[in-house]
Amino acid sequence: MDAISTKKPNDLASSEDIGTGRELLDKVVELTGLHEEGVQEELEQILQNAGHAGGDVTLEELRAAMIAYLESFKPELVSDESGSLGD
Repeated sequence: MDAISTKKPNDLASSEDIGTGRELLDKVVELTGLHEEGVQEELEQILQNAGHAGGDVTLEELRAAMIAYLESFKPELVSDESGSLGD
């Protein structure tokens, strides 16, 4: 078992480890390994929809915004899964 699998999500990183605001967002964008401009725009939209300004967002606010974003897909995913069961 590797070290990460034994840690709780809150133990993995803290605002002190990564930073906040623009520094945090830049690091998240970089770590995706995707086209940075597109990821930056999407991330800023997700934060705006959650009521947070990207320039001063904390790690906890980013996590909450991402959870809300992912949960917004849940009804669609559940619908897709139930539709494919009968195929």
